[in-house]
This record gives sequence, structure tokens and C-alpha cells, in this order.
Amino acid sequence: MLLDSMKMKTRGYLLIALAVTELSLLPVLLGLAVVNVSPLELLFYTFLVSTATSFAALIFAKKLKHLFYILTNPRIFSILVIAGVFNYAFAQLFLTIAIKGTNPIVASLISKLWPLFLAIMLPFTVRIKISRMQLIALFIGFVGVYFLATHGGLLPRLYGIGFIGIALLSTLSTAGSNAIIKGQNQDIFSQVFIFNLASLLLIALLITLFNTNFTPMNAYTLFSVLFLGMISYSLGALMFFYSFKLFDPLLISNATYLTPILTIFFSYLVLGTKLYSYYLVSFAFIIAALLIQQRYASRAPTYKASGNKHAMQLPMFDLSGAFINTKNNEIINMIGRSGRALGVKLGSGLANSKPELLDASKYGCIVFTTKEHKGYASADELEFIREITGAKEGDDVLVCIGKPDLAEKAINDYIENIEKVNMHEPSMHELGSFAE
Repeated sequence: MLLDSMKMKTRGYLLIALAVTELSLLPVLLGLAVVNVSPLELLFYTFLVSTATSFAALIFAKKLKHLFYILTNPRIFSILVIAGVFNYAFAQLFLTIAIKGTNPIVASLISKLWPLFLAIMLPFTVRIKISRMQLIALFIGFVGVYFLATHGGLLPRLYGIGFIGIALLSTLSTAGSNAIIKGQNQDIFSQVFIFNLASLLLIALLITLFNTNFTPMNAYTLFSVLFLGMISYSLGALMFFYSFKLFDPLLISNATYLTPILTIFFSYLVLGTKLYSYYLVSFAFIIAALLIQQRYASRAPTYKASGNKHAMQLPMFDLSGAFINTKNNEIINMIGRSGRALGVKLGSGLANSKPELLDASKYGCIVFTTKEHKGYASADELEFIREITGAKEGDDVLVCIGKPDLAEKAINDYIENIEKVNMHEPSMHELGSFAE
């Protein structure tokens, strides 16, 4: 397949571009459908289709054994159900209600504030550091979205303030669930299926509680249900979560700032929504935010390590995304048990050291370097790791996969062992550094 022949980074960028395009259609199709049916009815039909589609995708991808693994682990299964219900059922129910009370553009703009909330949550949930420039990029993107929401003015309009509050609930639900999802390194096909099935059951329960009556669907509603179920909540979700786990989450979340612009364009084509000149100004802010975020978040997310001397000298990275498609069963099992892949870039002073300097079994971890990888990583994965850590020729990257706290300790002990072998304390130049 064409995707299989691509480099991991190229594949990730292509999939997020496709995901952003389909996400921009979601509010438009919701707006088209809720005219004729109730929000609960629309979501029931949508999640019914998406559950079937995501299960078919799971079977086609031969991921059924991963689903069985999750189902036999109550803790992991419970976390994914909670994340799925908030990411799908609650977020989309709030968004659908907000669209019905305002319009697709306004509701979409409010819902796109979730990257700002996610940036606040990440250091506390998955210990990912957020740089000052990344926050600036998010703020610039927010200004672009705010400028759209205020119709080119300085102050927001209070029309439909209650529905705007409901749209904010959708935003918080999306941000919180994505923070949980980033910390779970489970198979994405199984994850999306569980999200859809849990959401379908919840919506069915709400329909029963509120005694919702079903109405006949017209052609527009049927098309919306099929597109949302087969694309947005199934195939599109697979593309989004693949990129979300592969890259720094803020790079991907920031890319979703583009969806309001595309939503405006599609809303104009499908619903006849008017276009205004201030859209161009907002577009300029959003593009600027994307360019800044690309500069500072296109590499591996920096892990918030403990305050020991090695963690301060060597930036530690979360490389879990590099193994999203790993075929190594040992790594699959290690990461699946809430493990993470942490790594540090080793400069020329440390690059020729051997992984055998560390007793990995002491920490229950898998340890290797990009030069001495022991077959744990494919050529594509090794190239991706070197690329996202900024490793240059002569550098090496140490990778440790296991429980985060133990993996961090193993990395620091490894460096201490190297120091003993080298009989001197490496300088910062020898250790290598990650330049922002």
C-alpha cells in the first residue's frame, strides 16, 4: 500500500491533513441533519453506523487479538470507555445541541478552543513539558478563532450565550478525554471501536430515559449519518489518533485550528452561509500559529522528568508514538501495560557506549539504542526516532521502554554507568543537547 511505503513522519502529516479536512465537515453535516431529527436520534444512528464501521476496520486490520487483550484488562478497558464516552458521546451531544441553538460556524469555533485546555492538562496527566513558544502559538491560534467568534470585533456577542456555554462543555470534554488518550498506548483500531460502542450504548440509554421518539430520515439526514458514522467517527478518527499519538499532541491539536476556516468554506458551499472579509484576518493568525507550532512541536514531546542532574542535563523525550505500529510482541505487551517509551539523545561523547552497561531486567524495561537496537525497532522506526529527537550524524539515541518512573531511573543509571566507564564527567558538549 502507498501509506506503508511512506516514511512515518510523512504518513503522519498526510493523515492529520485528511483528518482536519473531515473534521471541518462534521459541524456542517451536524447542522444539516439536526434540522430534521433530534440530537439524540442523530447520534444514535451515527454511532450505530460508526460502531459497525470501526469493527469492520478492526477485523480488516487483523487487530482482534488486541481488542481481546483490552477486554480482559478491566482497568485499561474502563479508562478507554470513560475517554471514549467523553470524546464521542458527551462532546458530540453538547456540540450538536450548540449547533441547533446557534449555527455550525459559531459552535465549531468554540469547540476549537480545546487545544488551550489540553496544554494546561498535559504536564499533569502525562508529564509532557509545554514550551513558552508552544503556548504563544496556541494563543495566536486562539486569537484567530476569537476574531471569527466576535465577527471581526473586540468583544463577543452575547446572543445565544447559553448555547455557547454548552459548546464550551464540548470543548472541555474533548480536551480532558484527549489528555487521557495520550497516556494510553493501546491499539487505535480497538480504541476507536470501544469509543463507538460505549457511546452507542450511552446514547441508547439516554433515548430510553428521555423517551425519545424516532422520526423518518430524509436524504440529507441519511447522507449525514453515513458520512459521520463511516468517516468522522471511524476512519477519520483512526487518522486523527494515529497522528495524535505519533507526534507532539500540541502540534496535532494546533492543526485543528484550521478546521473553522474549512468549516466556513464548506458551510458556504453546503448551507449557503455568508462569507465575510474578516475571515481572511483570522486565517492569517491561524496560519501564523501553525507555523510557530511546527517549528517548536514537530519533534518528540519533552518528558517532564524528575529533578536529578541527568534529567536536567539531558532532555528526556516521550518516544511512545514511534512504536504505534510495532510488530514486536514484547514491546506491544510492555507499552500496553501502561508503559511508555522514554529516550535521550546521546552526543558523540556517549554515542559509542553499549546498552549492556545497564541491567534492564532490574527495572523490568526494554533497553536499546538506535545503533545497537537488537532488532527491537524497524529501520523506519529508528529513522523516525532519530529525526524527532534531532539526532545528527555521530549521535545515538537511548530508548527505554517500561513503567515511566522505572524507565526514567534506568536511563539515569545507564548514564552513570557510562560516566564510570569513561572515568570522567561528560561535558554538556559531549552529552549533546536538544536545541529548540
